[in-house]
Amino acid sequence: MMNYTNLTNGALPQPLKCFQHCRKNVDLICFNIPYICPLCNQYTTNTESRIPPYILPSPFTSSEKCTRSVVLKPTQGDFINNYVQTCNLHIGVSDKNGHIYDFDEMGLKYGPPWAECLTVQFDVITPSLWDSCLSKAVSNAEMWKSVRYNEDKWNCFDFVLYFMKHLATYGEGLEEFAQMSRDEFSTLFLTKKTKKAEQYVHLYRQVMSTGFVSVLNQDNPSYS
Repeated sequence: MMNYTNLTNGALPQPLKCFQHCRKNVDLICFNIPYICPLCNQYTTNTESRIPPYILPSPFTSSEKCTRSVVLKPTQGDFINNYVQTCNLHIGVSDKNGHIYDFDEMGLKYGPPWAECLTVQFDVITPSLWDSCLSKAVSNAEMWKSVRYNEDKWNCFDFVLYFMKHLATYGEGLEEFAQMSRDEFSTLFLTKKTKKAEQYVHLYRQVMSTGFVSVLNQDNPSYS
């Protein structure tokens, strides 16, 4: 498999740039602005672009920049290199510093920030409530021992839902979290984000393979 990673500062992949040079409603997506426009063969340095280059928003971020979040990434590898619709995803919870609590076959772990992940933040939840409920959720060491882990019945998603139930118990107006299933949580908070991730990864890999991609503007999805 081709390795697509093009990292900057050892963290997130090099961003995609988008601009419109000579054709209305045709965007050019690339990493570096070409000297010659691939559509009209004119020098981009000597001719004006219809829309100047800008960074195409990525759906991925570091948990360090999006603290107190539910975070998601591929179980193996990263999104740019490894994500496909059928791959397993790993989910966890970030604290006030962006460090991650997650549960897997090794048991409950606390580790450094995830550099490239999808994040879900809940504006209705106060920082103090998040911190106190996270502390309560991880305090039951017996519940999160490695021997209790089961890939299908007691896994990383169950840890996140357990934490969400604590928010419902101790917070106000958060009753919807109390009995939320995996499917309900995924539909409400994850499906839209993973769809954007899939679109972005597909576009990223195309640019890595061909140098640029031309996209009809009305079909160019928003990744913000």
